[in-house]
Amino acid sequence: MTAGRRFSSFYLLVLAPLLAPAAFLYFIGICLDRLLRRWRGQKFPIPVISIGNLTLGGTAKTPFVIKTVKDLQHLSVKPAILSRGYRGLFRTSPPKAYGLGSGAKMDIPEADEPALYLSKLAEVPVGVGADRVALAKELLKEAKPDAFVLDDGFQHWPIQRDLDVVCVDATDPWGGGHLLPWGRLREPVRSVKRAHWVVLTRSEMVSREALEHIRKAYEKWVGEGHVLIAESLYRLADWTGAAVDLGRLLGKHALALSAIGNPVAFEDVVRKYGATVKPLRYLDHHDYSEKDLKIIEARSRQEFALVVTTEKDLIKLKRTSWGKLLYVPVPLLVLQMEVILRPEDEEKWQSALKSLFTDTIPFRPSKAGEQFLKADKREGR
Repeated sequence: MTAGRRFSSFYLLVLAPLLAPAAFLYFIGICLDRLLRRWRGQKFPIPVISIGNLTLGGTAKTPFVIKTVKDLQHLSVKPAILSRGYRGLFRTSPPKAYGLGSGAKMDIPEADEPALYLSKLAEVPVGVGADRVALAKELLKEAKPDAFVLDDGFQHWPIQRDLDVVCVDATDPWGGGHLLPWGRLREPVRSVKRAHWVVLTRSEMVSREALEHIRKAYEKWVGEGHVLIAESLYRLADWTGAAVDLGRLLGKHALALSAIGNPVAFEDVVRKYGATVKPLRYLDHHDYSEKDLKIIEARSRQEFALVVTTEKDLIKLKRTSWGKLLYVPVPLLVLQMEVILRPEDEEKWQSALKSLFTDTIPFRPSKAGEQFLKADKREGR
């Protein structure tokens, strides 16, 4: 019996029965949190678009936030991003807005996504902090945006949203089937009925039959035509950001270095492009130490392997001593990811965004939003 199978048997026989009661207590906690905080949500004078998920990371939420911001810019809308930061960064300190202009830097530990937004998006204000209501008020005063994009906002009650989007990884559509800490779900899958849209990401990694089954299952909760199919486009770059052909991976040994929510999906992509993958995983949002760098260098040499990492991990690696170097001591490549919607779904998405804005009225809910607000009243939610 392999080590993996031994662990699976141990999990099913020993850990699962222990974690099930904890998951039940977690469920009671999220219900109370929703009950106590939902009705006090702050309404803002500009549209709020939430991009969230049901699980702990790994749903391509960050690339879809980037896409949403760019889509708003193409509509001549000035967006600002509100991010909680990992584990409620700055919970005990005053709220602070960052990135009120292009070229801003965010050399803050555990601010991976906001730093990535600043590197990818020009002239976009990015606010980071646990108190996103205070952040929004500060950004309204300082940056005067036309819309807020609420990063990871599906479970965030203090701010009312006008468009709720949930990203679901098509390769793991049910989040392990259990709530935390038993599974990976933040709340039951049926909670997605609060959303206006579901975006099925990484659709290219599953069969057409499986994708259609997942789409129909989610349409039962959000309505027919409100499940969008997204595909991923991948590129490679080196440490300096210069483009590298994806063919560079073909036939190579690749040390897949990551500290993300779903390392398996990342490793599968590297494998898809012809590399023999050797995983090197750290916990989600791990900050790399000098000891980690030595381990990475040693394994790269011993296994004659390229080091392939993610854009989020690159940001953290550049905060280490490697960040002072023009070239790092290992052959390192960065896998870049972009999310695109199928043409027919792209048209639906653009219509949903446009419906948030008119020439004569500063804001009105989208048609999908109106339907769900009516449903909320009928169901007493």
